[in-house]
Amino acid sequence: MTLKFNKDLPHNALPVLPPSIDIQSKKILKRTINASREIAHLNAFLQYEKQSNYFTELNTLREALANSYIDGITIEKDIVLRALIADFMVKNQRTRDVLNLQAAIIKCFEILKSRPFVSRDLLLTLSEEISNKPGIRSGTIKLTNDLNQIIYTPPVGDKPITELLSNLERFINLEKSIDPLIKIALIHYQLLAIHPFSRGNGRISRLLINLYLQMEGLLQLPVLQMSEVLLKRKHQYFNCLNEVTIAEKWEEWVLFFLETVEIAARLTLNQLKDLLEMKKSFGEKLKKMFPKMYSEELLDILFKQPYVKRQLLIDAGIGTPKTVGNYLIILEKAGIFTSRKVGKEKVYLNKNYLDLFKKDWLKDFDYS
Repeated sequence: MTLKFNKDLPHNALPVLPPSIDIQSKKILKRTINASREIAHLNAFLQYEKQSNYFTELNTLREALANSYIDGITIEKDIVLRALIADFMVKNQRTRDVLNLQAAIIKCFEILKSRPFVSRDLLLTLSEEISNKPGIRSGTIKLTNDLNQIIYTPPVGDKPITELLSNLERFINLEKSIDPLIKIALIHYQLLAIHPFSRGNGRISRLLINLYLQMEGLLQLPVLQMSEVLLKRKHQYFNCLNEVTIAEKWEEWVLFFLETVEIAARLTLNQLKDLLEMKKSFGEKLKKMFPKMYSEELLDILFKQPYVKRQLLIDAGIGTPKTVGNYLIILEKAGIFTSRKVGKEKVYLNKNYLDLFKKDWLKDFDYS
């Protein structure tokens, strides 16, 4: 059956969840097994490697960057990293958007730890965190493609949007017969189709993937690099979503989504392993070169992100302003760090770490 859909008219006839078709076909269940296995491997690593919690901040930032890129909010990774460490008002709107998205991930991660329930209020919290126009939208909006052609008009009116969100909330929290990885594919589509907010619907929908996996106990930290893979597969991603709306092609969408989860889990695991290996190598080098200066606390601060500054060491109790200043000067003279000015502050860059953060782990993958 083809949906009664007209791209130029508000889609107030958007069907509620779950879909009326068989959403757990043999093809989907087979792909679910593969995706579940990769997620389990990643989560086992997170549980085994206690240090992996240390990289939550950086991984959520990387996810926020890729998530924003999908919505056309592009900015150099280096600029965002410098803004993250510098104590001055970030004037660039795109930088603020990325940092706000990262903050939203971490804030809602903490909320869900104490109350594992995805509510309308939680979605509103996400909207408030990332948008300068928070809250449920009013009026008609038109979604367009890269050629500025209208492809979809979301539902309009307080009642239709409220009813659809209420159904989505019940589905997320009460539906237990569908595998969680299949469910989040359905949730992701539905939230995008409702398009309840004036701004940030795509980013909120992608952000919710990590949060839902955490709520279901599949991942203990919101580190899955889902947006990085979706960005590489952007054309197929949007096409699959559109085909659900036009022709109810749920199976194609869910298969695509599960494959993306599978790839993202492997990607994230490789990233975390590389980061931990670099930290270990960096620590061994630091300990050998400066045995009197070395401590685990110092290593943690120096490896929190590619940029470090004196105040971080002072706040961590590593030493007096003079002592930590001398540490950083020594490390710069040894070629481990390079100093630069960010605003009025002097910060120190670990270039090898920055290169790893900017690395494209997916460059050899076939996304056709």
